[in-house]
Amino acid sequence: MNRDTGVNPFDQEKPRSRTITFVVVGIAILGCMCLALDVFFFFRPDQIPLIVQSLPSSTAISTPVLATETLPPNLTATQQIIGSTATAQGIEALATDSLNLWPVLLSDTFDSNKNDWIVGSSDDEFANITRKITDGKYTWDVSAKQSVIAWVAADTKSVSNFHLTVELKQVSGSDQSDYGLVFREDPDSNLYYFGIDTEGFFCLLNYDGEWTDMIEFTRSSVILPNETNRLTVIADGPHFTFFINDQYVGKMTDDHIATGTAAVAVELFEADLQAVFEFDNFELRTP
Repeated sequence: MNRDTGVNPFDQEKPRSRTITFVVVGIAILGCMCLALDVFFFFRPDQIPLIVQSLPSSTAISTPVLATETLPPNLTATQQIIGSTATAQGIEALATDSLNLWPVLLSDTFDSNKNDWIVGSSDDEFANITRKITDGKYTWDVSAKQSVIAWVAADTKSVSNFHLTVELKQVSGSDQSDYGLVFREDPDSNLYYFGIDTEGFFCLLNYDGEWTDMIEFTRSSVILPNETNRLTVIADGPHFTFFINDQYVGKMTDDHIATGTAAVAVELFEADLQAVFEFDNFELRTP
């Protein structure tokens, strides 16, 4: 019997089978890549782009008051200034634990711009600001075009609980100003602001579509006028504790904003005011 030398029909299927296999494998790889991208964008940290941020100032609602030991014990249901000795001891323990036990998320002595703070000049409807990092300081030269609060966020993820501190000073310029820390800034630029001025007052503001005084401008003897001061905010859920030069000055409970980024900030109260500010030793710790 002669062997059939015709073409094997199974041999004809092999090239097509390989083609189908390649197509299936390619589709699978493409699907895995898409899935990976979806996971990245879904789970990436809530982080605000590093851009210059400004808002009209809150000075229209801010009224200076004097803080002494004889202030009424209940300023509001969620706001207390200068608590009892027992409370102060508990607060001191909180400060010590958060400083010693919580790891550092970001620390900057401003010997260089390794953390990509915004530098250079910006000019908008609110102010003309020149920022630079030199001589171990983050320096802002601000000329206001209207009442303004301006801030620059640290390049970190959004956080909820934290120990945040910075050293700061107004070098020159108008005393119609203050300077401090923004914290829990959310993607809609809602935030809290803790600031001091050169006359020995501090304040706490909340922006949630509009400005609200959480702690009105309050005099404190622990502020060193015209000198370098250290501000610290400790957040534990909706509870905030505030220190100036490592001395407790107040606490507050508020749940408007659950998480957000941290920033350094300045405020000028009116148009045509000018001032120079320095920031140093910025540190953010999280549990």
